[in-house]
Amino acid sequence: MRTFDGLPAIRQSEWNSRLTANISRGPSVAVTLYQRQTIGDIVGLPEGDHLALRPIGDHIREGMEVELQYNKSWFHKLQKKQWNMSHTLHFNTWQHLVTKAYAGNDNLPVSGFRDVYHIFAEGYPMDAIGEHSGSATL
Repeated sequence: MRTFDGLPAIRQSEWNSRLTANISRGPSVAVTLYQRQTIGDIVGLPEGDHLALRPIGDHIREGMEVELQYNKSWFHKLQKKQWNMSHTLHFNTWQHLVTKAYAGNDNLPVSGFRDVYHIFAEGYPMDAIGEHSGSATL
């Protein structure tokens, strides 16, 4: 495998935003929205008898996380200690899509077997499953 010398840099931009609401002393609800965009991702692909590094395209991961939390604390008079209890429940949903496949890299098989494999295809989720069509080989 050759080095990254001479290849363009992989660019990434990322942001997240969080809103939290505390209700009295116990429960709280937090919602986080996030997005991470990768431009010019580079992967190692088979080329002859070795792996070659190639920029294959752009992709974006975006999602939302909801966190429900309950905190309780009390003072035990006999033991003279502060007791704390916390429970957290997380819900997370996200999607990871290919936004642009560079020339010659659309529907590119990137891992798997000869008949079923993951593909890099514009407009599809990352690691979408492809089937053997006679033209793609790993």
